[in-house]
This record gives sequence, structure tokens and C-alpha cells, in this order.
Amino acid sequence: MRHSIVATIVASLVIVYATPSQAESNLFGLELRVRPLLSYAKFGSSHFEGAMGESTGTYSKKEDTFIGGFAASVVRSWGPWRGELEYAWRYRTDINGRVEYADYTATARNNLQNTSLTFNTYRSFGQSQSFKPYLMAGAGIVKHSSDTEVFYSDQMYPDEHRDNLETQLTFHGGAGVEMQLDSGWTIDAGYRYADLGKASTAPFSHGISLTTGKLTNHDVILSLRKRY
Repeated sequence: MRHSIVATIVASLVIVYATPSQAESNLFGLELRVRPLLSYAKFGSSHFEGAMGESTGTYSKKEDTFIGGFAASVVRSWGPWRGELEYAWRYRTDINGRVEYADYTATARNNLQNTSLTFNTYRSFGQSQSFKPYLMAGAGIVKHSSDTEVFYSDQMYPDEHRDNLETQLTFHGGAGVEMQLDSGWTIDAGYRYADLGKASTAPFSHGISLTTGKLTNHDVILSLRKRY
């Protein structure tokens, strides 16, 4: 877990460093923005579903994790209002589980990533041009991509492999602040709560699947840009 957190933070810092090279495009008043995402993912209740049969016990240890990603958006501003069409990519969440039967066990190792397309609305407050707090809300669709290996009775190599794609609705809201520096650079720092629905694996041959339960993300958003 510690290695995963460090790798995520380093990757996010690399994106932050690269972001200033992305010039804003002002064609028809539109701006292109790219920013990293550092997220704390929370699972409502990851568990197995389906034909459990005479299982003697089930468990899934995943409750939360840290993940990284990026977001790219097209933005249009009208006074204190801002509209945004955003594509976001988050990688990756691991959910693992185990079902115990009388004569064998089934262990699932799942890698989950998701992409979303949302429309977001921002409302800034205050008269200062150098310090603008804002609130935001958005909705759209999220696609979960689940890649799962299943091992029976602690085999060295997987007995089954499943890929699964699911598309669901997503909703989020948050707050942040834009700070304009004298040098012409703008820092945008914010927090966003995202409801990503529920992601499940494809059923295995024994009729069971692994689900995240309700999946929520707490996104930290940071971008640095300069108008040319």
C-alpha cells in the first residue's frame, strides 16, 4: 500500500509539472485544461454476489485505497459562471476476495479502472480577480473496466480470467479556489466528492461475481496554467 501511495503522488506531481506547457486555447471563447487527479477511493461494501451454494465463509478485505489519474476538459466562462465538459481517467483500484467451500476455495484478484464523461457547472464568488472561491456540481456517465483472475484452491496460475465493462451514472460536487498570480499564472486547487455507482466483475463459472458495493472517490484537483 505504501509503495502504491508513493507511486501515485509521484505520477501526479509529474502531471502537475507538465500541465503549464498546455496553453489555453481561446477559440470561440473555449479553453482546454488538463489537470491531475489524486483520489482517495472508498468502498461501501465490497463482497461476492450470486450462487454462493454451500460456502463456509466469504470475505473481501478492500475498504479504501489511493489512486491517481488525470482530467482533460473544454471550458467556457460567462461572468461568475463556468461550464465544463470533462473527461477523467482514474487508475487503478484493486479489489480482491475469497470464498471458502468445504473442499476448495475461490480467490478473485481484480484490477479496476474507470473513465467518466461529465458536464460540470462552476459558480465563483467575490469581487477579487486574484482570489476566486467557487462551488461546483456535475453529472454524467462513468465506465468501469474490470479485469479479474480467479484461482481455485490456491493454485499458482489463474484458472479463470474475466473482463467486464459497465456504464453507469455518476454525480459529484465540490469546492475550490482560483488564485491569479502577478506573473500571469493561475493556480486552481479544489476538492471533489464523486459518486461512481457500483462496479462488478463478470460472473465466474461457479456463478459468483465480485462487486465494489457503492464506490466513491474524494478527488484532490490541482492545476497550474498561464494565459498566452
